[in-house]
Amino acid sequence: MLVRAPPRSNFDKYVAGFYWAIMTTTTIGYGDVSSRGSMQKLFGIFAMVIGALLFGYGVSNVVNIVEELRAGERIFREKMDKFNQYMRAQNIPIALQDAIREYLKNVKRVQDERVSVDDEIALLGQLSLGLREEVAIAVNER
Repeated sequence: MLVRAPPRSNFDKYVAGFYWAIMTTTTIGYGDVSSRGSMQKLFGIFAMVIGALLFGYGVSNVVNIVEELRAGERIFREKMDKFNQYMRAQNIPIALQDAIREYLKNVKRVQDERVSVDDEIALLGQLSLGLREEVAIAVNER
């Protein structure tokens, strides 16, 4: 004998469809535990949406942190692109273009390695007068 499930209301069908859509679009997938009633499915929908929003927020923060760390590199690339456009527009010889690029790369390398004056003052201010004199002699002997 075939037992038929009781007919479901339009609300239950809508919630079930929406639950399936949210589960699929959030790529949560279908696990061993699934919601049975409409109220469980509504709670599941709420939890999936909140989880997806929190995950997206976390990923965007990580991306922003990485982008801030690479801001100097991005600015250098933009400056280099402007130089390249200018050199192409002015038909500057390739050898000179290479020399200019190499110079700009060296300037950036020196700037990246150099400690700023404010940092130097703060660092050296923590040393005794004798040690500061020795550092000054060592730096100027180079």
